[in-house]
Amino acid sequence: MKLTVMALRNLGRNRRRSLLSAISIGVTAIAFLLVLGITEWMKSDIRENITTYISGDVRIRHIEFQDDESIHPLRYSLSPGDELVEEVLRVPGVKAVSPRIHLGSVVYRDGKTIPARGTAVNFRLEESFQALSDHIIQGGMPEPGSKNALFSRSLAEKLDLELHDSITLLLRTKRGASNAVTLKVHAIADFSDASANAMSFFASLPLMQRILRSSNELMEILIQSDGDVKSSALAERISRRLEETGFSTDQFSIMPWQEISQLWSIMRMAEISYAVLALILFLLGSTVIINTTIMTIHERSREIGMLGALGMEPGQIVRLFFLEASFLGVIGAAGGVLLGFLMGIPLEQAGIPMYDSILQDAGVRELSGRMFVKVTPYTAIVTFFSASVVASLSSYLPARKVSKIHPVEALRVNQ
Repeated sequence: MKLTVMALRNLGRNRRRSLLSAISIGVTAIAFLLVLGITEWMKSDIRENITTYISGDVRIRHIEFQDDESIHPLRYSLSPGDELVEEVLRVPGVKAVSPRIHLGSVVYRDGKTIPARGTAVNFRLEESFQALSDHIIQGGMPEPGSKNALFSRSLAEKLDLELHDSITLLLRTKRGASNAVTLKVHAIADFSDASANAMSFFASLPLMQRILRSSNELMEILIQSDGDVKSSALAERISRRLEETGFSTDQFSIMPWQEISQLWSIMRMAEISYAVLALILFLLGSTVIINTTIMTIHERSREIGMLGALGMEPGQIVRLFFLEASFLGVIGAAGGVLLGFLMGIPLEQAGIPMYDSILQDAGVRELSGRMFVKVTPYTAIVTFFSASVVASLSSYLPARKVSKIHPVEALRVNQ
Protein backbone atom coordinates (compact mmCIF):
# COMPACT_ATOMS: atom_id res chain seq x y z
CA MET A 1 0.00 0.00 0.00
CA LYS A 2 2.83 2.41 0.89
CA LEU A 3 4.55 1.76 -2.43
CA THR A 4 1.30 2.48 -4.30
CA VAL A 5 0.84 5.80 -2.49
CA MET A 6 4.48 6.73 -3.12
CA ALA A 7 4.15 5.85 -6.82
CA LEU A 8 1.03 8.00 -7.24
CA ARG A 9 2.69 10.88 -5.37
CA ASN A 10 5.83 10.65 -7.50
CA LEU A 11 3.76 10.96 -10.71
CA GLY A 12 2.58 14.37 -9.52
CA ARG A 13 6.08 15.66 -8.85
CA ASN A 14 6.67 16.30 -12.55
CA ARG A 15 3.20 16.45 -14.06
CA ARG A 16 4.34 17.66 -17.47
CA ARG A 17 6.66 14.70 -17.93
CA SER A 18 4.04 12.24 -16.65
CA LEU A 19 1.44 13.73 -18.99
CA LEU A 20 3.81 13.43 -21.97
CA SER A 21 4.43 9.75 -21.17
CA ALA A 22 0.71 9.02 -20.84
CA ILE A 23 -0.05 10.84 -24.10
CA SER A 24 2.57 8.83 -26.00
CA ILE A 25 1.00 5.58 -24.84
CA GLY A 26 -2.49 6.96 -25.57
CA VAL A 27 -1.63 7.96 -29.16
CA THR A 28 -0.11 4.53 -29.77
CA ALA A 29 -3.23 2.88 -28.32
CA ILE A 30 -5.48 4.95 -30.62
CA ALA A 31 -3.48 3.94 -33.71
CA PHE A 32 -3.45 0.28 -32.72
CA LEU A 33 -7.17 0.24 -31.87
CA LEU A 34 -8.10 1.71 -35.25
CA VAL A 35 -5.82 -0.73 -37.08
CA LEU A 36 -7.44 -3.61 -35.18
CA GLY A 37 -10.87 -2.15 -35.95
CA ILE A 38 -10.16 -2.02 -39.68
CA THR A 39 -8.76 -5.55 -39.57
CA GLU A 40 -11.85 -6.87 -37.77
CA TRP A 41 -14.10 -5.17 -40.33
CA MET A 42 -12.09 -6.54 -43.26
CA LYS A 43 -12.30 -10.09 -41.89
CA SER A 44 -16.05 -9.75 -41.39
CA ASP A 45 -16.57 -8.10 -44.79
CA ILE A 46 -14.43 -10.62 -46.66
CA ARG A 47 -16.28 -13.53 -45.10
CA GLU A 48 -19.68 -11.99 -45.83
CA ASN A 49 -18.87 -11.26 -49.46
CA ILE A 50 -17.16 -14.60 -50.08
CA THR A 51 -19.96 -16.67 -48.58
CA THR A 52 -22.68 -14.62 -50.30
CA TYR A 53 -21.34 -13.79 -53.75
CA ILE A 54 -18.34 -16.02 -54.47
CA SER A 55 -18.38 -19.43 -52.84
CA GLY A 56 -20.97 -19.79 -50.11
CA ASP A 57 -19.82 -21.60 -46.97
CA VAL A 58 -19.13 -24.59 -49.22
CA ARG A 59 -18.81 -24.70 -53.00
CA ILE A 60 -19.27 -27.65 -55.36
CA ARG A 61 -17.69 -27.62 -58.82
CA HIS A 62 -16.44 -30.18 -61.30
CA ILE A 63 -12.95 -31.32 -60.32
CA GLU A 64 -11.51 -30.16 -63.66
CA PHE A 65 -13.44 -26.90 -63.87
CA GLN A 66 -10.54 -24.76 -62.67
CA ASP A 67 -8.31 -25.83 -65.56
CA ASP A 68 -10.82 -24.73 -68.21
CA GLU A 69 -12.55 -21.87 -66.39
CA SER A 70 -11.12 -19.02 -68.45
CA ILE A 71 -11.29 -20.85 -71.80
CA HIS A 72 -14.47 -22.94 -71.84
CA PRO A 73 -16.18 -22.87 -68.41
CA LEU A 74 -19.24 -24.87 -69.52
CA ARG A 75 -17.16 -27.81 -70.65
CA TYR A 76 -16.95 -29.30 -67.14
CA SER A 77 -20.34 -28.86 -65.53
CA LEU A 78 -22.32 -30.51 -62.72
CA SER A 79 -24.97 -32.93 -63.92
CA PRO A 80 -27.76 -33.78 -63.19
CA GLY A 81 -28.15 -30.38 -61.56
CA ASP A 82 -31.65 -30.69 -60.09
CA GLU A 83 -30.90 -34.03 -58.40
CA LEU A 84 -27.65 -32.71 -56.96
CA VAL A 85 -29.43 -29.68 -55.46
CA GLU A 86 -32.13 -31.89 -53.92
CA GLU A 87 -29.57 -34.18 -52.27
CA VAL A 88 -27.51 -31.28 -50.93
CA LEU A 89 -30.62 -29.71 -49.37
CA ARG A 90 -31.20 -32.95 -47.44
CA VAL A 91 -27.79 -32.74 -45.71
CA PRO A 92 -28.07 -31.74 -42.02
CA GLY A 93 -26.56 -28.31 -41.47
CA VAL A 94 -27.45 -26.93 -44.93
CA LYS A 95 -29.57 -23.80 -44.70
CA ALA A 96 -29.78 -22.75 -48.34
CA VAL A 97 -28.26 -23.50 -51.76
CA SER A 98 -27.59 -21.43 -54.85
CA PRO A 99 -27.19 -23.34 -58.14
CA ARG A 100 -25.45 -21.05 -60.62
CA ILE A 101 -24.05 -20.60 -64.09
CA HIS A 102 -21.70 -17.68 -64.65
CA LEU A 103 -22.31 -15.81 -67.87
CA GLY A 104 -19.36 -14.25 -69.63
CA SER A 105 -21.42 -12.20 -72.03
CA VAL A 106 -21.44 -9.14 -74.23
CA VAL A 107 -24.33 -6.69 -73.99
CA TYR A 108 -25.54 -5.18 -77.27
CA ARG A 109 -27.35 -1.86 -76.98
CA ASP A 110 -27.71 1.14 -79.30
CA GLY A 111 -25.07 -0.20 -81.65
CA LYS A 112 -22.52 -0.69 -78.87
CA THR A 113 -21.18 -3.90 -77.36
CA ILE A 114 -20.13 -3.81 -73.70
CA PRO A 115 -18.72 -6.77 -71.70
CA ALA A 116 -20.78 -7.71 -68.66
CA ARG A 117 -20.61 -10.44 -66.04
CA GLY A 118 -23.89 -12.17 -65.34
CA THR A 119 -25.09 -15.02 -63.16
CA ALA A 120 -27.91 -17.38 -63.98
CA VAL A 121 -29.73 -18.28 -60.76
CA ASN A 122 -32.87 -19.90 -59.50
CA PHE A 123 -34.57 -16.78 -58.16
CA ARG A 124 -36.62 -18.71 -55.60
CA LEU A 125 -33.55 -20.43 -54.13
CA GLU A 126 -31.43 -17.31 -54.48
CA GLU A 127 -33.86 -15.31 -52.37
CA SER A 128 -33.34 -17.80 -49.53
CA PHE A 129 -29.58 -17.73 -50.10
CA GLN A 130 -28.81 -14.01 -50.19
CA ALA A 131 -32.17 -12.15 -50.04
CA LEU A 132 -31.82 -10.44 -53.41
CA SER A 133 -34.99 -8.44 -52.79
CA ASP A 134 -33.25 -6.56 -49.94
CA HIS A 135 -30.85 -5.02 -52.49
CA ILE A 136 -33.50 -3.94 -54.99
CA ILE A 137 -33.87 -0.16 -55.27
CA GLN A 138 -36.22 -0.17 -58.28
CA GLY A 139 -38.68 -2.78 -59.52
CA GLY A 140 -39.28 -6.22 -58.04
CA MET A 141 -38.00 -9.80 -58.10
CA PRO A 142 -38.04 -11.37 -61.60
CA GLU A 143 -40.29 -14.36 -62.14
CA PRO A 144 -38.52 -17.74 -62.40
CA GLY A 145 -38.10 -18.91 -66.01
CA SER A 146 -38.96 -15.52 -67.52
CA LYS A 147 -36.82 -13.19 -69.61
CA ASN A 148 -36.92 -10.62 -66.85
CA ALA A 149 -33.57 -9.87 -65.22
CA LEU A 150 -32.07 -7.97 -62.30
CA PHE A 151 -29.27 -5.49 -63.07
CA SER A 152 -26.74 -3.90 -60.71
CA ARG A 153 -26.95 -0.15 -60.29
CA SER A 154 -23.52 0.44 -61.87
CA LEU A 155 -24.29 -1.64 -64.96
CA ALA A 156 -27.67 0.05 -65.37
CA GLU A 157 -25.99 3.47 -65.23
CA LYS A 158 -23.28 2.36 -67.65
CA LEU A 159 -25.87 1.17 -70.18
CA ASP A 160 -28.31 4.00 -69.40
CA LEU A 161 -30.96 1.44 -68.51
CA GLU A 162 -34.31 2.07 -66.87
CA LEU A 163 -37.04 -0.28 -65.74
CA HIS A 164 -38.76 -2.19 -68.56
CA ASP A 165 -35.95 -1.45 -71.04
CA SER A 166 -34.73 -4.38 -73.14
CA ILE A 167 -31.17 -5.38 -74.02
CA THR A 168 -29.64 -8.19 -76.06
CA LEU A 169 -26.98 -10.53 -74.66
CA LEU A 170 -24.50 -12.34 -76.88
CA LEU A 171 -23.44 -15.66 -75.31
CA ARG A 172 -21.36 -18.72 -76.13
CA THR A 173 -23.09 -22.07 -75.70
CA LYS A 174 -21.65 -25.22 -74.18
CA ARG A 175 -20.55 -26.41 -77.63
CA GLY A 176 -18.84 -23.11 -78.43
CA ALA A 177 -21.51 -21.74 -80.76
CA SER A 178 -22.91 -18.22 -80.45
CA ASN A 179 -26.42 -17.47 -79.26
CA ALA A 180 -28.36 -14.42 -78.18
CA VAL A 181 -31.23 -13.59 -75.87
CA THR A 182 -33.14 -10.39 -75.16
CA LEU A 183 -33.72 -9.59 -71.50
CA LYS A 184 -36.06 -7.09 -69.91
CA VAL A 185 -34.92 -4.89 -67.01
CA HIS A 186 -37.28 -5.95 -64.24
CA ALA A 187 -35.24 -4.72 -61.26
CA ILE A 188 -32.18 -2.58 -60.41
CA ALA A 189 -30.22 -3.44 -57.26
CA ASP A 190 -27.43 -1.85 -55.21
CA PHE A 191 -24.95 -4.33 -53.72
CA SER A 192 -22.32 -3.75 -51.04
CA ASP A 193 -19.87 -6.04 -52.84
CA ALA A 194 -17.66 -4.08 -55.25
CA SER A 195 -17.63 -6.67 -58.03
CA ALA A 196 -21.34 -7.49 -57.75
CA ASN A 197 -22.15 -3.80 -58.01
CA ALA A 198 -19.80 -3.12 -60.90
CA MET A 199 -20.90 -4.80 -64.13
CA SER A 200 -23.23 -7.64 -63.18
CA PHE A 201 -26.78 -8.89 -63.68
CA PHE A 202 -28.88 -11.88 -62.60
CA ALA A 203 -30.97 -13.87 -65.06
CA SER A 204 -33.22 -16.92 -64.80
CA LEU A 205 -31.32 -20.23 -64.58
CA PRO A 206 -33.84 -22.35 -66.58
CA LEU A 207 -33.87 -19.74 -69.35
CA MET A 208 -30.08 -19.58 -69.58
CA GLN A 209 -29.76 -23.37 -69.52
CA ARG A 210 -31.88 -23.46 -72.68
CA ILE A 211 -29.96 -20.63 -74.33
CA LEU A 212 -26.59 -22.22 -73.48
CA ARG A 213 -27.74 -25.69 -74.57
CA SER A 214 -26.86 -27.08 -71.14
CA SER A 215 -30.10 -28.62 -69.94
CA ASN A 216 -30.08 -29.58 -66.23
CA GLU A 217 -26.38 -28.69 -65.97
CA LEU A 218 -24.79 -26.30 -63.50
CA MET A 219 -21.46 -24.57 -63.25
CA GLU A 220 -21.42 -24.58 -59.45
CA ILE A 221 -23.54 -24.99 -56.35
CA LEU A 222 -23.00 -22.65 -53.41
CA ILE A 223 -24.10 -23.93 -50.00
CA GLN A 224 -24.96 -21.86 -46.96
CA SER A 225 -24.52 -23.34 -43.50
CA ASP A 226 -27.12 -22.98 -40.76
CA GLY A 227 -24.34 -21.78 -38.45
CA ASP A 228 -24.32 -24.84 -36.21
CA VAL A 229 -21.61 -26.65 -38.17
CA LYS A 230 -18.21 -25.54 -39.45
CA SER A 231 -17.81 -25.21 -43.20
CA SER A 232 -15.09 -27.88 -43.33
CA ALA A 233 -17.31 -30.36 -41.48
CA LEU A 234 -20.25 -29.45 -43.71
CA ALA A 235 -18.15 -30.12 -46.81
CA GLU A 236 -17.37 -33.62 -45.48
CA ARG A 237 -21.07 -34.27 -44.76
CA ILE A 238 -22.04 -33.25 -48.28
CA SER A 239 -19.35 -35.46 -49.80
CA ARG A 240 -20.53 -38.47 -47.78
CA ARG A 241 -24.18 -37.81 -48.66
CA LEU A 242 -23.52 -37.61 -52.39
CA GLU A 243 -21.38 -40.74 -52.29
CA GLU A 244 -24.07 -42.66 -50.38
CA THR A 245 -26.73 -41.65 -52.93
CA GLY A 246 -24.74 -42.90 -55.92
CA PHE A 247 -22.95 -39.79 -57.16
CA SER A 248 -19.31 -40.14 -58.20
CA THR A 249 -17.66 -37.70 -55.79
CA ASP A 250 -14.32 -38.18 -57.57
CA GLN A 251 -15.66 -35.78 -60.18
CA PHE A 252 -16.55 -33.10 -57.64
CA SER A 253 -14.48 -30.43 -55.95
CA ILE A 254 -16.25 -29.79 -52.62
CA MET A 255 -14.40 -27.03 -50.77
CA PRO A 256 -15.06 -24.83 -47.70
CA TRP A 257 -14.79 -21.11 -48.33
CA GLN A 258 -11.56 -20.68 -46.34
CA GLU A 259 -9.70 -22.80 -48.91
CA ILE A 260 -11.06 -20.85 -51.87
CA SER A 261 -10.24 -17.21 -51.14
CA GLN A 262 -6.61 -16.15 -51.46
CA LEU A 263 -7.40 -12.81 -49.84
CA TRP A 264 -8.66 -14.59 -46.72
CA SER A 265 -5.40 -16.53 -46.49
CA ILE A 266 -3.49 -13.28 -46.86
CA MET A 267 -5.58 -11.69 -44.11
CA ARG A 268 -4.81 -14.56 -41.74
CA MET A 269 -1.09 -14.07 -42.36
CA ALA A 270 -1.48 -10.30 -42.08
CA GLU A 271 -2.83 -10.70 -38.54
CA ILE A 272 0.61 -11.92 -37.46
CA SER A 273 2.20 -8.92 -39.15
CA TYR A 274 -0.24 -6.59 -37.38
CA ALA A 275 0.66 -8.16 -34.03
CA VAL A 276 4.36 -7.54 -34.70
CA LEU A 277 3.58 -3.99 -35.86
CA ALA A 278 1.57 -3.38 -32.70
CA LEU A 279 4.46 -4.54 -30.54
CA ILE A 280 6.82 -2.20 -32.38
CA LEU A 281 4.38 0.71 -31.99
CA PHE A 282 4.02 0.11 -28.27
CA LEU A 283 7.77 -0.25 -27.84
CA LEU A 284 8.27 3.07 -29.63
CA GLY A 285 5.63 4.66 -27.44
CA SER A 286 7.25 3.13 -24.37
CA THR A 287 10.59 4.78 -25.16
CA VAL A 288 9.10 7.93 -23.64
CA ILE A 289 8.42 6.04 -20.42
CA ILE A 290 11.91 4.51 -20.52
CA ASN A 291 13.37 7.98 -20.98
CA THR A 292 11.17 9.33 -18.20
CA THR A 293 12.24 6.53 -15.86
CA ILE A 294 15.94 7.09 -16.61
CA MET A 295 15.64 10.84 -16.05
CA THR A 296 13.66 10.29 -12.88
CA ILE A 297 16.27 7.85 -11.57
CA HIS A 298 19.02 10.34 -12.31
CA GLU A 299 17.19 13.19 -10.58
CA ARG A 300 16.20 11.06 -7.59
CA SER A 301 19.46 9.16 -7.11
CA ARG A 302 20.05 10.70 -3.68
CA GLU A 303 16.45 9.92 -2.71
CA ILE A 304 16.89 6.32 -3.86
CA GLY A 305 20.10 6.09 -1.83
CA MET A 306 18.28 7.49 1.18
CA LEU A 307 15.48 4.91 0.80
CA GLY A 308 18.09 2.16 0.54
CA ALA A 309 19.88 3.44 3.61
CA LEU A 310 16.59 3.44 5.53
CA GLY A 311 16.10 -0.25 4.73
CA MET A 312 14.13 -0.39 1.46
CA GLU A 313 15.03 -3.58 -0.39
CA PRO A 314 16.22 -3.50 -4.05
CA GLY A 315 13.09 -5.42 -5.03
CA GLN A 316 10.89 -2.75 -3.47
CA ILE A 317 12.73 -0.04 -5.43
CA VAL A 318 12.08 -1.98 -8.65
CA ARG A 319 8.39 -2.35 -7.73
CA LEU A 320 8.13 1.37 -7.00
CA PHE A 321 9.26 2.39 -10.48
CA PHE A 322 7.27 -0.49 -11.97
CA LEU A 323 4.12 0.87 -10.31
CA GLU A 324 4.80 4.38 -11.57
CA ALA A 325 5.16 3.11 -15.15
CA SER A 326 2.09 0.90 -14.72
CA PHE A 327 -0.06 3.85 -13.66
CA LEU A 328 1.17 5.87 -16.64
CA GLY A 329 0.44 2.93 -18.94
CA VAL A 330 -3.05 2.36 -17.54
CA ILE A 331 -3.96 6.06 -17.73
CA GLY A 332 -2.57 6.43 -21.27
CA ALA A 333 -4.13 3.18 -22.48
CA ALA A 334 -7.53 3.99 -20.98
CA GLY A 335 -7.52 7.46 -22.53
CA GLY A 336 -6.34 6.10 -25.87
CA VAL A 337 -8.97 3.37 -25.98
CA LEU A 338 -11.72 5.85 -25.08
CA LEU A 339 -10.66 8.38 -27.73
CA GLY A 340 -10.13 5.60 -30.28
CA PHE A 341 -13.60 4.27 -29.58
CA LEU A 342 -15.11 7.75 -30.04
CA MET A 343 -13.16 8.25 -33.28
CA GLY A 344 -14.32 4.83 -34.49
CA ILE A 345 -18.04 5.64 -34.12
CA PRO A 346 -18.32 7.93 -37.21
CA LEU A 347 -15.96 5.65 -39.17
CA GLU A 348 -18.14 2.66 -38.28
CA GLN A 349 -21.28 4.43 -39.46
CA ALA A 350 -20.11 6.50 -42.46
CA GLY A 351 -17.07 4.51 -43.56
CA ILE A 352 -14.27 5.47 -45.92
CA PRO A 353 -14.90 5.34 -49.71
CA MET A 354 -12.70 2.76 -51.46
CA TYR A 355 -14.17 3.23 -54.96
CA ASP A 356 -15.70 0.22 -56.66
CA SER A 357 -13.84 0.82 -59.93
CA ILE A 358 -10.42 0.62 -58.25
CA LEU A 359 -11.30 -2.65 -56.52
CA GLN A 360 -12.73 -4.04 -59.73
CA ASP A 361 -9.66 -3.09 -61.77
CA ALA A 362 -7.45 -4.68 -59.12
CA GLY A 363 -9.46 -7.90 -59.32
CA VAL A 364 -10.53 -7.69 -55.66
CA ARG A 365 -13.97 -9.28 -55.38
CA GLU A 366 -14.02 -9.95 -51.64
CA LEU A 367 -14.11 -6.35 -50.36
CA SER A 368 -16.98 -3.89 -50.36
CA GLY A 369 -16.69 -0.48 -51.96
CA ARG A 370 -16.52 1.25 -48.59
CA MET A 371 -14.20 0.63 -45.64
CA PHE A 372 -15.48 0.73 -42.07
CA VAL A 373 -13.92 0.49 -38.62
CA LYS A 374 -15.34 -2.21 -36.38
CA VAL A 375 -14.39 -1.45 -32.77
CA THR A 376 -15.45 -4.35 -30.57
CA PRO A 377 -15.02 -5.08 -26.85
CA TYR A 378 -12.38 -7.63 -27.86
CA THR A 379 -10.24 -5.10 -29.75
CA ALA A 380 -10.63 -2.55 -26.94
CA ILE A 381 -9.56 -5.05 -24.27
CA VAL A 382 -6.59 -6.29 -26.33
CA THR A 383 -5.45 -2.71 -26.95
CA PHE A 384 -5.81 -1.68 -23.30
CA PHE A 385 -3.91 -4.63 -21.85
CA SER A 386 -1.22 -4.56 -24.56
CA ALA A 387 -0.51 -0.89 -23.96
CA SER A 388 -0.57 -1.26 -20.18
CA VAL A 389 1.69 -4.32 -20.09
CA VAL A 390 4.29 -2.97 -22.52
CA ALA A 391 4.41 0.37 -20.71
CA SER A 392 4.85 -1.36 -17.35
CA LEU A 393 7.60 -3.69 -18.56
CA SER A 394 9.49 -0.79 -20.17
CA SER A 395 10.53 0.48 -16.71
CA TYR A 396 11.87 -2.83 -15.47
CA LEU A 397 15.45 -2.71 -16.81
CA PRO A 398 16.24 0.90 -15.73
CA ALA A 399 14.70 0.26 -12.31
CA ARG A 400 16.55 -3.02 -11.86
CA LYS A 401 19.84 -1.34 -12.77
CA VAL A 402 19.44 1.42 -10.19
CA SER A 403 18.34 -1.02 -7.50
CA LYS A 404 21.77 -2.64 -7.64
CA ILE A 405 23.57 0.63 -6.80
CA HIS A 406 24.86 0.73 -3.23
CA PRO A 407 23.09 3.33 -1.08
CA VAL A 408 26.38 5.08 -0.28
CA GLU A 409 27.21 5.48 -3.99
CA ALA A 410 23.67 6.78 -4.69
CA LEU A 411 24.01 9.38 -1.90
CA ARG A 412 27.22 10.69 -3.44
CA VAL A 413 25.54 11.54 -6.75
CA ASN A 414 25.14 15.29 -7.44
CA GLN A 415 27.12 16.18 -4.33
